[in-house]
Amino acid sequence: MITKIVLARHGETEWNAQGRFQGWSQTELLPAGKKQAELLARYFPEKKIDAIYSSTLKRAHDTALAVAKRFGLCVKTDERLRELCFGDWEGQSFD
Repeated sequence: MITKIVLARHGETEWNAQGRFQGWSQTELLPAGKKQAELLARYFPEKKIDAIYSSTLKRAHDTALAVAKRFGLCVKTDERLRELCFGDWEGQSFD
């Protein structure tokens, strides 16, 4: 049996668009990010999947929910899948 793991990044947030470190900060998907999640679900590269895992961050979970809906699955969250914590840098621009 071959096991495939497909990794996908969350849709765009305001901080992505502004070039800011997000880390563990809870940021929302922009309308464009929600559309990206919908397109990911529509054009997902596999016809069948057995499970969906997401970090506990809302932007990642909301993206995973779009895919889960297409496949009739629940999203299993695990905080070990969270982005790196950037501490005082969170919210700061890359510049």
